[in-house]
Amino acid sequence: MRDRTDSENNYLRESMIPAAAGIICSIIIMLYRIPLAKILGTEGISYYTFTYAVYSIMLIISSYALPGAISRLMSVRLMSGRAGDAHRVFGPAMTYACFSGGAFFIIFYFIAPFISALTGREFLSNTLKALAPAVWIMACSGVLRGYFQGIGAFRLTAVSQIAEQVINGIASVFLAANMFNYGYKADLIYDDTGFAPSYGAAGATYGLSCGALFALLFLTALYFSQRGRLYSLERGHRGKKTESLSHIRLAFSRTAFPVIIWAILFNITVPADDIIFNLTASFSGSDISALSLWGSFGKFLTFFYIAQLAANSPGAILIPVISDGAARRDKRTIVSAIISGFKTGFNSAVPLCVAIAALADPLCRLLFGPEDIELVRVLTSSGSVFILLFVLATVSTNILQGFGHVSEPLMNTVTGLIIHVVLLLALILGFKLGIYAVIWANAIFYAVIFLLNIMCIRRHVKFRYRLYRGFLSPFLRSFLAGAVVYGLNLLLKLVFPELFYESRPGLFIVTAVCVFLFGTIYASLGTFFPSRRMR
Repeated sequence: MRDRTDSENNYLRESMIPAAAGIICSIIIMLYRIPLAKILGTEGISYYTFTYAVYSIMLIISSYALPGAISRLMSVRLMSGRAGDAHRVFGPAMTYACFSGGAFFIIFYFIAPFISALTGREFLSNTLKALAPAVWIMACSGVLRGYFQGIGAFRLTAVSQIAEQVINGIASVFLAANMFNYGYKADLIYDDTGFAPSYGAAGATYGLSCGALFALLFLTALYFSQRGRLYSLERGHRGKKTESLSHIRLAFSRTAFPVIIWAILFNITVPADDIIFNLTASFSGSDISALSLWGSFGKFLTFFYIAQLAANSPGAILIPVISDGAARRDKRTIVSAIISGFKTGFNSAVPLCVAIAALADPLCRLLFGPEDIELVRVLTSSGSVFILLFVLATVSTNILQGFGHVSEPLMNTVTGLIIHVVLLLALILGFKLGIYAVIWANAIFYAVIFLLNIMCIRRHVKFRYRLYRGFLSPFLRSFLAGAVVYGLNLLLKLVFPELFYESRPGLFIVTAVCVFLFGTIYASLGTFFPSRRMR
């Protein structure tokens, strides 16, 4: 019992590093989205949202999926005393990243006009072409992150993620402002209105490439600075039979390829929904243009991407921990990691979702201004549901990947994606729900994946699941804290209405006070509603 508790506590301590990095990156994204939304406007945000959805897929692959696959291959070899073989994983992985990244660069650059025509947006190809360099760069940086995670250097990868987002934010805002002005001049010359928002979105997208390049250079410098430590691993393996490179390549392909395909399918719903919604919007019965509706949905996605980073971060440690336990056939370690994974997911996702729903009005006004804010506020309040389900689907997928059953979450995601597309078309064409159909179709998508993943986990680990016990405490604490700050927000809105409609500094103060109060109440209620074991 003591060993299990120590293992669980050790996992929680280690998971704090990538989780904290994810939270810090989320805050950085939120901060630079404020000036970016003001620069680009609704149309520009619509272009940027589609491109950022593609970027987020590559971000998940380079920061979590590919590193998770590499760290799993390395942890299994390190656990069995084959340090040299673990070190040799790097070469085939980097070769794969260079070739696949280059292929994606060519694909993105040359199919950009086709995707632009498919979505009905003439200028979207500008932003997609601007994204092509980032795709190649991020593939290579993903291998370096996985290598450092494999040897347990989580702090180095966390620093690289934070540095990437800092450079990303600075470069995106600067380039968006300059290229928007350049596009505005083109609009005057050609008597058009599409150049400015599309050029501004392309400038923000080039900022993503700047951040990715800085992260790659940073990780490369770290790799060469750590050569003494890295080669000591290989020297400790001398005299033992080494694994052939062909066998390592085969193991890497079997592990990494399904994980990468899963990451693409798991995160493809936003760009896919964009295309489906634009093609079917004319049949939805809405008087608002599809571009404007998707621009409002894109503003809500800011909160989703914040949750996305926070949810994927703990999985960086969860996968190698379960891999080690599975290799040693240590059920205690596996069960402890599973419990800790769900506990971390519940305690991060539930308060985040409730806080977003309770403070949707001031948060949206602070980030996006008062113009056309009502739809964004409603989307944010209702969309917090699928953020919670996304976190649960991600954690359960990380558990299966840690076992090495990478094909199971892939098949579950394919099943969920089919149901998602059918349901989305039914909600748009049959029930005329418009943009709200995207919210509920995504919620069902992640719910299906979570339930199918739980069924698969039960086949591999025989112990009783009582997930509601882990969910109950954070939900009660979050609900009470959310009710208090929601009431406070309404009171302040009545007493100081100008803070909510005219003053961004005032909105910032009010939002900061509400967030601090929410966190304080949530932490204080932990004594009255302690977390219980989920089994």
